[in-house]
Amino acid sequence: MSTPGTPAWIEAPTGDPAQTRDFYTGLFGWTYVDAYEGYSVAMSDGEPVAGFYPPSEEPTPPGWLFYLHTADLARTSERLAELGAKTVMGPLEIPGTGHVQLVHDPAGAVVGFWQATSDTVLATGRPGALAWQEVNTRDAAATDAFYGALFPYEERQLGDGEALDYKVWSLGGEEVAGRLRMGPEFPPDLQPHWMLYFGVTPEVGTDKAAERVTALGGTVAVEPFDSPYGRIAVVRDPYGSTFSLVDMSRTTPDA
Repeated sequence: MSTPGTPAWIEAPTGDPAQTRDFYTGLFGWTYVDAYEGYSVAMSDGEPVAGFYPPSEEPTPPGWLFYLHTADLARTSERLAELGAKTVMGPLEIPGTGHVQLVHDPAGAVVGFWQATSDTVLATGRPGALAWQEVNTRDAAATDAFYGALFPYEERQLGDGEALDYKVWSLGGEEVAGRLRMGPEFPPDLQPHWMLYFGVTPEVGTDKAAERVTALGGTVAVEPFDSPYGRIAVVRDPYGSTFSLVDMSRTTPDA
């Protein structure tokens, strides 16, 4: 059984399925399985790593969406309302797969909650798959309080809490996600959001992967830079979904 509060699923909209598939195949080597009603599941080494869906009449936010596991969506939905979240979609059932709800958290970031009824497990923590996830927020206190009320996260403060305010959330000693307070380096019109990091192999590296993004029709939003957690670049796919690339072998403790 999946642990509540851990990553459950990621997905993104695409208005051009063929172009999107070609982009991620060229970048990560993904293959695809058609699931239902235009929804496709991306695979890496035979394991599911993401989903893609066509835009629908029911509005959903643009870009990558991140979902957390819950054991009881009905109860979680009640808590979300009590904690001030605003529903974007659901709760609803996806037959044979699970129950889902998408909300704006109290600080404005969109996040989903997923109660699985199938044995599909999202592959994470390796090249070509989700390697890390963090919520970028302008209201750190509200964000910490909201997610901490939903799940028993242990918090570890990084930085001084002023110039750099970053927390790592863990469950049972296992790191689950990060929380970054957005500083003045972020564009003032950029909304709070979950940033997803996809791993790249040391053989390719972040710089070559970023070059590949542009060659495949995407764009580089933030050029590769070093960090204590790896070499990172922020990029966008051809349909406008933003994500980060990270080579975790390239850590720089003094960065």
